[in-house]
Amino acid sequence: MKTGWGFLRELGSLLLSLLILFSSAPVALSSSDTTPPPPTSPLEPADRVSLTNPTPLFRWVKVVDPSGVTYTLEVDNDPDFSSPRLVKSGLQENCYQPVAPEEALDLGWWYWRVKVTDGAGNESDWSDAW
Repeated sequence: MKTGWGFLRELGSLLLSLLILFSSAPVALSSSDTTPPPPTSPLEPADRVSLTNPTPLFRWVKVVDPSGVTYTLEVDNDPDFSSPRLVKSGLQENCYQPVAPEEALDLGWWYWRVKVTDGAGNESDWSDAW
């Protein structure tokens, strides 16, 4: 162990190195992404059209966010979506086609909507229901 001037010289050198290191390093400010992505809009199947295919392609406008997005699709035979027949979360693409036979929908009137979630977990409002 060094004592005297040799110790102080090494300690001073270390402190100077630390000062240079921390004073020249870029400062990263921590910020949280709390802004939700914009809602999407339905494209197909068209609004107010009775289903004639039990596994229709649901397609909506693509949303872009720097953190990435996923989509949640809900399909219900009631416009209040109180008991959705189909719920698909974490969809990576801006479309989904139900898998027959387990997700096949009865022919007739259905309502559907989509919500967008960004990479920070912020959720958009639901799209208009079609």
